[in-house]
Amino acid sequence: MNAGRQIVLSFSRCKSPSSSGLRKCSSGRQVLVPSTNTAPNNSALVQAPSPARIRNHLPTWLVTDDNCAQVHIEEVVAHSKPQILRNIRPFSATELSLFNADPLKVATPSRKNEIIKHLWKLRINSAYRKGQNRRLVTSASVVRHMLKHTTCVFNNIFTTSRDLVATLTSDNSYRERFNRVQLIDRGILQYCLRGTTAAGLHSDTLAEAIIPVPTKVENPKLVVALDNVRYPQNIGNIIRSAVALNVDALFYLTGTADPFDWKVSHITGGLQYMLPYQTGDVRSLKRFCKSNKLTPVVAHLEGQEVDTLEIPGGICIILSNESRGPSADILKFAKKVTLPMHPLVNSLNVSIAGAILVHQLQARLYPQKA
Repeated sequence: MNAGRQIVLSFSRCKSPSSSGLRKCSSGRQVLVPSTNTAPNNSALVQAPSPARIRNHLPTWLVTDDNCAQVHIEEVVAHSKPQILRNIRPFSATELSLFNADPLKVATPSRKNEIIKHLWKLRINSAYRKGQNRRLVTSASVVRHMLKHTTCVFNNIFTTSRDLVATLTSDNSYRERFNRVQLIDRGILQYCLRGTTAAGLHSDTLAEAIIPVPTKVENPKLVVALDNVRYPQNIGNIIRSAVALNVDALFYLTGTADPFDWKVSHITGGLQYMLPYQTGDVRSLKRFCKSNKLTPVVAHLEGQEVDTLEIPGGICIILSNESRGPSADILKFAKKVTLPMHPLVNSLNVSIAGAILVHQLQARLYPQKA
């Protein structure tokens, strides 16, 4: 049976190898065997094909030049590494044309748009606002008022008011005072103002106003300082009174709410952008009064009446916090004055009291105008 068979393999004996790598067997056939040499001789090195021979194998449509220098493979490999592309943005995200080119065509950008994110952060993030040095204005009428009566400049103006867009694009005197204007969908406007019911209902614009730098006033005679006044409504009314009564400058002490906030601009019409102002702490205010020869006065229930106050030069009226009143550091160097009133009323709103004090003390400074 097949299981009992044995297969015998017989191999022929070969003679000694020859120099050519061939070995003769007893049957007369030649077998190719590997060489025992580990390193070939220099004469046995394979020569690289010449450039002319390489060109013979290139396609006919590839133009070659015999005068070109040969390119080594090592150089090609060295320069074939992938270049790492960095995320470089040559322009600010708020200046890119991400909306329609036509200002009068309604734009409906995505909520993930970089400019929409920027506007949202301007509204909610105080640190971001300070870093950008910009504030929002949420009314088309306020934007017109600011362009007409102040020197304020804007970055982007997005609005639902076609009249505002038409005014800004048709008047060449306004063209250099803003970066771009665009009609925008109201849903995006409400998205950026979400969380503020009044603003969402009554606002029609998102404009980035650039805050003016603090300015030095030469020989001021009447200055109003705000000491830790916290409510935007009060700050807005004080600024309106200061403009109406020809106050020379404002001084915002540390702790006072942002005088350029959009809520303040709603009350003032953006007039705080035209008033000269300074900022600083109590020591800065004290140096400011001393260098300008101003008499610092502060409203206080236990102060003296305005008519008995001696004013050798100019005056600085300090209006303090609505709840706590003037700070201890203010009381150390400022004179206390009071307004006589009915015993049933022990205090007035800070903006109302400030307007009365400014009016009465202005009459003391300029009696010929009273």
